[in-house]
Amino acid sequence: MHAKTDLRSLPDPGVDFIPLETEAARLIRAIDWAQTPLGAPHTWSPSLRMMVPFTLANRFPQLLWWGPDYICIYNDG
Repeated sequence: MHAKTDLRSLPDPGVDFIPLETEAARLIRAIDWAQTPLGAPHTWSPSLRMMVPFTLANRFPQLLWWGPDYICIYNDG
């Protein structure tokens, strides 16, 4: 007998570039980005896709404002 998988509990494959090691990263991965002005992560620019993991990995407090709406992405610091 196979266990039924709740697809809502699976991470969005478009956020695979975001590590899971921190609380902030887990929160970021849980957001439905398609419903935000940034759009789905697979549509993000290469610069944003590079800066998000960089921000999350830093041990010092970091705040990234992105786009014309200044969407805030921050780390655990």
